[in-house]
Amino acid sequence: MGESKSLKIEYPIKWDEKDIWERPAKGWLDNVKVTTVSGLEHTLIFYDPVRLSQDLEEEVKMGKAGIIEKGLFVIKEVTKENIEKAILQAEQEGYFD
Repeated sequence: MGESKSLKIEYPIKWDEKDIWERPAKGWLDNVKVTTVSGLEHTLIFYDPVRLSQDLEEEVKMGKAGIIEKGLFVIKEVTKENIEKAILQAEQEGYFD
């Protein structure tokens, strides 16, 4: 699935062979920049459910109520394809309006 024609997606990684293997294993990726045609920039973070659960547990142990993160997307697996699919879904649902 390719990028949206009305959104520009910039990744903090190259998506080289190492990244393609490492990102799903780590279960998260932050600082994904999405820019709309009007120039609005959104910074997104992507988690898989397992990693999000682990991080939530750590936050609670530190006395926090939970994870409160602007631009947090939870996807099945942190891959470039899934990230772009989620961004396109968000666009269709008016997230970037």
